[in-house]
Amino acid sequence: MLELGADEFARAVKVFQGMSHCVPPFAVIEGNNPGRVFVDDASAPTVAFIWSRWGYYYLAGDVHNEAVNRSLARLLSEELIPQSVALGERWPVLYPYPEAWREKIDVLLGGRAVQRLYRRTYTFNPSRFARLPDWRERVPAGFSMRRIDEELIAATGDELAGGIKGTWSSIDHFLSKGLGYCLLHEGRVASLCLACLAGLGRLEIGISTAEAYRRQGLATLTASAFIEDCLQKGLQPNWECWWTNTASAALAEKLGFEQGVDFPVYHWEERLT
Repeated sequence: MLELGADEFARAVKVFQGMSHCVPPFAVIEGNNPGRVFVDDASAPTVAFIWSRWGYYYLAGDVHNEAVNRSLARLLSEELIPQSVALGERWPVLYPYPEAWREKIDVLLGGRAVQRLYRRTYTFNPSRFARLPDWRERVPAGFSMRRIDEELIAATGDELAGGIKGTWSSIDHFLSKGLGYCLLHEGRVASLCLACLAGLGRLEIGISTAEAYRRQGLATLTASAFIEDCLQKGLQPNWECWWTNTASAALAEKLGFEQGVDFPVYHWEERLT
């Protein structure tokens, strides 16, 4: 497997075309979010692999080249998985396409105790979102909605900056390519919705609410402000979650997302030695 330079990442696009339901590979390929890209052939790749800083790996292409599979297994074991562990990511996730990669997981991961899980995808329906009441009329007294900007990030310290740096190369890059909103109460971030990734003209939604403010409908308001701004900018909001995350699924459907296909991924723990 050969590593591509940042100016060569686009060579992997065709290999990942079957994964267009998934924003992260294209976020890395487009240079919007940090990662490393590897291919079996720099001029005409048939297999492509993406390592991301957030512990997810994306694999696409021909499953039948055993020499390439062994090369990728060595790369994972000797370099890429240790790099993830060094960054504090001890629970990597491998997201392969097509599903035939299932037969090669033992080879690729060296017999690790792997769990087969599912990521659930959604399609956004603007007409359903348009039927929601205006979020501005539902912001509780004492709360204020703020678009995330440089001033707000500086005022909240690691509360915002820490989450942004998890998937973006820098705060400036997020401010240039991303988008975010938060609901403030007495200077605290009560609920937050931001783009954790950007690719294919879509912004991958990341959302969280502080424990003291949960079950008050605040996530719906913050996400609504985010989605409204996406649409005004001609961007598509994107939602993906674990197939067992009923709270995320319910919120997605409330916001106008419609359930799509569940895709298999492989998850394991890297034990420290």
